[in-house]
Amino acid sequence: MRRYADYVFYDKEYEGTLIPSESFNHYIQKASFELDSFCLNLNPSDENVKFAACEIAEINYKTDNNMFVSSESVGRMSKSYYQSQSASQLKKNAINKYLPSAVKSRWI
Repeated sequence: MRRYADYVFYDKEYEGTLIPSESFNHYIQKASFELDSFCLNLNPSDENVKFAACEIAEINYKTDNNMFVSSESVGRMSKSYYQSQSASQLKKNAINKYLPSAVKSRWI
Protein backbone atom coordinates (compact mmCIF):
# COMPACT_ATOMS: atom_id res chain seq x y z
CA MET A 1 0.00 0.00 0.00
CA ARG A 2 1.11 3.53 -0.79
CA ARG A 3 2.54 5.82 1.89
CA TYR A 4 2.75 9.45 0.83
CA ALA A 5 5.44 10.37 3.36
CA ASP A 6 8.09 8.68 5.42
CA TYR A 7 9.22 9.44 8.95
CA VAL A 8 12.21 11.46 7.74
CA PHE A 9 9.86 13.81 5.84
CA TYR A 10 7.51 13.98 8.83
CA ASP A 11 10.37 14.83 11.19
CA LYS A 12 12.51 17.13 9.01
CA GLU A 13 10.14 18.82 6.55
CA TYR A 14 6.74 18.73 8.25
CA GLU A 15 8.53 19.14 11.59
CA GLY A 16 6.13 16.76 13.28
CA THR A 17 6.72 15.75 16.87
CA LEU A 18 3.43 14.13 17.85
CA ILE A 19 3.60 10.64 16.30
CA PRO A 20 6.34 8.35 17.65
CA SER A 21 8.54 6.79 14.98
CA GLU A 22 7.41 3.27 15.88
CA SER A 23 3.76 4.21 15.22
CA PHE A 24 4.30 6.41 12.18
CA ASN A 25 3.91 3.79 9.42
CA HIS A 26 0.49 2.79 10.73
CA TYR A 27 -0.79 6.37 10.78
CA ILE A 28 0.73 7.50 7.48
CA GLN A 29 -0.63 4.43 5.70
CA LYS A 30 -4.13 5.14 6.99
CA ALA A 31 -3.79 8.83 6.08
CA SER A 32 -2.57 7.95 2.58
CA PHE A 33 -5.53 5.64 2.07
CA GLU A 34 -7.89 8.41 3.19
CA LEU A 35 -6.25 10.91 0.84
CA ASP A 36 -6.68 8.48 -2.05
CA SER A 37 -10.37 8.12 -1.19
CA PHE A 38 -10.89 11.91 -0.94
CA CYS A 39 -8.83 13.04 -3.93
CA LEU A 40 -8.23 11.77 -7.45
CA ASN A 41 -4.94 11.56 -9.37
CA LEU A 42 -2.56 12.63 -6.60
CA ASN A 43 1.13 12.94 -7.43
CA PRO A 44 3.07 11.01 -4.75
CA SER A 45 6.15 13.22 -5.19
CA ASP A 46 4.20 16.47 -4.63
CA GLU A 47 5.27 17.99 -1.29
CA ASN A 48 1.76 19.29 -0.67
CA VAL A 49 0.43 15.73 -0.83
CA LYS A 50 3.05 14.71 1.73
CA PHE A 51 2.13 17.63 4.02
CA ALA A 52 -1.58 16.79 3.77
CA ALA A 53 -0.84 13.14 4.58
CA CYS A 54 1.21 14.12 7.64
CA GLU A 55 -1.51 16.41 8.95
CA ILE A 56 -4.17 13.74 8.47
CA ALA A 57 -1.88 11.19 10.17
CA GLU A 58 -1.64 13.51 13.18
CA ILE A 59 -5.42 13.95 13.28
CA ASN A 60 -5.82 10.16 13.29
CA TYR A 61 -3.20 9.84 16.03
CA LYS A 62 -4.96 12.45 18.16
CA THR A 63 -8.30 10.71 17.63
CA ASP A 64 -6.93 7.29 18.60
CA ASN A 65 -5.27 8.72 21.70
CA ASN A 66 -8.22 10.86 22.86
CA MET A 67 -6.21 14.05 22.45
CA PHE A 68 -9.20 16.11 21.31
CA VAL A 69 -10.72 15.85 24.77
CA SER A 70 -8.88 17.16 27.76
CA SER A 71 -9.83 18.02 31.28
CA GLU A 72 -8.28 19.36 34.41
CA SER A 73 -9.29 19.11 38.01
CA VAL A 74 -8.15 21.11 41.00
CA GLY A 75 -9.84 20.08 44.22
CA ARG A 76 -13.58 20.18 43.61
CA MET A 77 -13.28 22.32 40.45
CA SER A 78 -13.03 20.68 37.04
CA LYS A 79 -12.97 21.94 33.46
CA SER A 80 -13.28 20.06 30.15
CA TYR A 81 -12.22 21.24 26.71
CA TYR A 82 -13.42 19.73 23.44
CA GLN A 83 -12.23 20.18 19.88
CA SER A 84 -14.70 22.48 18.14
CA GLN A 85 -14.51 20.62 14.82
CA SER A 86 -14.90 16.93 14.09
CA ALA A 87 -11.92 14.90 12.95
CA SER A 88 -13.46 14.49 9.49
CA GLN A 89 -13.86 18.27 9.18
CA LEU A 90 -10.24 18.76 10.25
CA LYS A 91 -9.15 16.27 7.55
CA LYS A 92 -11.17 18.12 4.91
CA ASN A 93 -9.59 21.39 6.06
CA ALA A 94 -6.12 19.86 5.71
CA ILE A 95 -6.89 18.67 2.19
CA ASN A 96 -8.24 22.07 1.19
CA LYS A 97 -5.25 23.84 2.78
CA TYR A 98 -2.55 21.78 1.08
CA LEU A 99 -4.39 20.62 -2.05
CA PRO A 100 -6.83 23.39 -3.00
CA SER A 101 -6.77 22.53 -6.69
CA ALA A 102 -6.86 18.74 -6.31
CA VAL A 103 -9.76 16.97 -7.92
CA LYS A 104 -11.92 15.98 -4.97
CA SER A 105 -14.03 12.87 -4.94
CA ARG A 106 -17.73 13.02 -4.27
CA TRP A 107 -17.09 12.10 -0.63
CA ILE A 108 -15.48 15.38 0.36
